[in-house]
Amino acid sequence: MTTLDHKRLTDAYKKVQKKERLKAFYIHLLAYFVVNTALFVTNIDSNPAVFWGCFLGWGVGVIAIVVSKILPMDKQLEAQRLEVESMAEDSR
Repeated sequence: MTTLDHKRLTDAYKKVQKKERLKAFYIHLLAYFVVNTALFVTNIDSNPAVFWGCFLGWGVGVIAIVVSKILPMDKQLEAQRLEVESMAEDSR
């Protein structure tokens, strides 16, 4: 495999990994909005404090995912690509 082929493969891998992580995050975000909207509608008259606790607690979790998984994603994938490239060079 040539260096150009290897670069193309690693770039394709990087794109697939990024899409998969973003897809998982968007599914989580959709669930967050659907569940919290249902809780809001259900609890608006009875006990609003329960809704706000879930909304804020789960919101902190969503923000933690963004900070820990989404924002550093490019750096992590670049580090993986460099590791694969160095392994490929070592095997030659």
